[in-house]
Amino acid sequence: MVFVHTFLTIHLVQKTRRDARVSYQMSYKEMSKKRDHEWLKARTLHIRGIPEEDRAGIGLRMVLEVFLSEQNGRVLDLQIVPPFHHILDIETQIRDLKDLNMLLSSKENDFYCCVPRKYKDVQKYETQMEKYEEKLEQESMRRIVPSGHAFVCFDSI
Repeated sequence: MVFVHTFLTIHLVQKTRRDARVSYQMSYKEMSKKRDHEWLKARTLHIRGIPEEDRAGIGLRMVLEVFLSEQNGRVLDLQIVPPFHHILDIETQIRDLKDLNMLLSSKENDFYCCVPRKYKDVQKYETQMEKYEEKLEQESMRRIVPSGHAFVCFDSI
């Protein structure tokens, strides 16, 4: 009895896997019919850890092309991602400063009278905002060094 039950369970698991594989293949065939964001999403891969010697992506493209030539595929596009984390940090600081200023400049708040005078100083706010704007401009004018991340789009799944 245990043998029969075990055999039926294994058979059911195998059948479920087979059905899932067929369903998966059919859904990707449907995605291949229309060229929309789903088509692009199914064919795009995020690659990280690109060595510093190949930050232009030439070596990565060659390796992928060699591998895909055996599968009759090819790379449609390869986009190296620059590091934007410094710019995002500065923009976050600017947003926080603006939020703090809006919160403190509103005289309708109950705690406005308890806020120290140095935080109410408009001149200090403007000076700090100018510093952040300068840092943002300097960061955006710097030479862009790739981050070691890339997005690769293939012609087939």
